[in-house]
Amino acid sequence: MQEEQPSDHQFRYNLLDFSDPFAAEAFKNGVDPTNKITKVQIEFQDPSIREFYKKHILKEFSQINNLGQVYSTLINFYQNLKKTGVYKKVNVTFAPGDEEDTLKVIYTPEKARRFNISAQNEIDKSGAVLLETKADYRNVFGLLDNISFEGSKGFGGQASSSYTFKYNLPILYKDFSLQLLFEKCTRQITKNILENSVGQAVTISNDNSYLRLSNSDRNNYIDPINHSREILDNEILPSRKTSIKYGRIWDSIYEIDQEYGNHTEASAELALGKTNFLKLDFLNHTFINPKSFEYKKKIRQINFENMFGIGLLLPLTKQKLRLNDRFYTYSLRGFDETGNKDFLWDKRLHPYAGNPGFEYLGDYIGDDIYIKDTFKINFNSYPYLRQVKITPFLYMSMAYLSGDFWGRSGKIKRTLSQELKENVRLSTGVGLNWSMGPAKLEILLNLASRGKASDKGTRLQWRLSIHD
Repeated sequence: MQEEQPSDHQFRYNLLDFSDPFAAEAFKNGVDPTNKITKVQIEFQDPSIREFYKKHILKEFSQINNLGQVYSTLINFYQNLKKTGVYKKVNVTFAPGDEEDTLKVIYTPEKARRFNISAQNEIDKSGAVLLETKADYRNVFGLLDNISFEGSKGFGGQASSSYTFKYNLPILYKDFSLQLLFEKCTRQITKNILENSVGQAVTISNDNSYLRLSNSDRNNYIDPINHSREILDNEILPSRKTSIKYGRIWDSIYEIDQEYGNHTEASAELALGKTNFLKLDFLNHTFINPKSFEYKKKIRQINFENMFGIGLLLPLTKQKLRLNDRFYTYSLRGFDETGNKDFLWDKRLHPYAGNPGFEYLGDYIGDDIYIKDTFKINFNSYPYLRQVKITPFLYMSMAYLSGDFWGRSGKIKRTLSQELKENVRLSTGVGLNWSMGPAKLEILLNLASRGKASDKGTRLQWRLSIHD
């Protein structure tokens, strides 16, 4: 008897199981192009998820009307499930639907532990190492949500300690997430000034952008000796800040073996409160690995890297900007610390002020404007060193740090050349960097540098960096 052949609406693969949905590539490549799909039926087999929420997060599947859309929708949904942390693994099964020309997709997830405690090290944008402990309770209300409590202690850079309570809804709409945050934080603004704050924030984000609404009460602890009268008068009073901030990240290929890579971050913050301002921040990290160098023995190990950053803080009213609001550029290559001081020290508070060893560092009031650029020549293909991700390099850095740019108008007047001469720092040297994920630990031998009298230069320097 002749074997019955499948009709056009039947599937080449009636049942396909895989533990990781990325293996769906096999399904994608093996699909019979003559199969016609008019509808997808989706089953998500987890009774702990509320039914109305299931319908919400599976809505994309109801809009599929051809087989080519199945794979991309499947993977997008899986990526969203990964963000929740609720599941260890997701098993997916394909089968014919209940009606002609329909496909049934069945998700059978394997749950992770609902309660989890962890500890980890992280590195923030300023280069601070954060020791963080975290307790999570997952799928609290049957919405793939979680509640977490975090405690952290930072070392180096803009080091901070904080206690944070968060509520996260990882799948709010498509790939957008919602986070509610309550935080008590202590931040090291300078070596002599701490900021204590209590705040709340609401953040909506996806993989490459975020919108954040926040409100915080802030006050500063100031060293009783190493400060100026101006800082004592203007910075010790408590203040409230309410702000809206939007940020975006753009990434291209970002691996050292590729010919070209680019990472760009930009953000804008509008703040209202004791002071009203607009704060803009931009960072770009680019590397070039010329393929033409591969054919030239003496230079084939070389690639080029450039890191550029610019920030602008614009006051919107006549109130004086607060120290808390400004930019701080720690770990500038070639300098142990930089300090911008536009006013005289109060001799009554510090009789040795201005003398060697008592420079203006205690009065570093941050920058209303900064521009930074570092160009590096990397020697990235050396045997043995490359195996442990250590790369020798030459570098040249420049930084313009404005100090209290807006507050000094009428008191200090400079031409453009005077402004640049006074506030530009330059340094050059050699170093080694050790890659640790997105961060790099650098060991620098600074050969030459130029800064202000209030700066502290350094010959040998250890430095943590991310994109800068």
